[in-house]
Amino acid sequence: NLLNNPTNQGVDAIFRNDTVLLHTIGDEPTSYCVFVQCDGYQFISSVFTFPKFRRKGYGKRLLREVVRGVRQPTYLICTGELEPFYAKIGFTKSTRLPWYIKWRLKVVSTLSGWFLSKRCVAMEKAPAKLPVQSR
Repeated sequence: NLLNNPTNQGVDAIFRNDTVLLHTIGDEPTSYCVFVQCDGYQFISSVFTFPKFRRKGYGKRLLREVVRGVRQPTYLICTGELEPFYAKIGFTKSTRLPWYIKWRLKVVSTLSGWFLSKRCVAMEKAPAKLPVQSR
């Protein structure tokens, strides 16, 4: 099951417009993906699969759902060891990041220090191509 739930109440302003896509088996969550639609791009801020459900394709399924049919670039930041995983879904290294993602990363790193302690890679997936219509 895929449940689409906006996380709009009682959350810090930085996460106010995020959407959570949750994959479950019955009532048990297997994985989730947090993303936000911005002006001109989409940003995936978190992908997580619970340990007992890893390596079964649930995270990949969520990511494919999030980027399916999107007509704008999608960005994410990952640790270097996850780069091959995201590359299989069509993401490539990116040297350009929209200002919002740079700002958000700065806030998150300041609060948690997590990004500062890892070798992180910015990745981008090009927008889905529109079907060619004949006249």
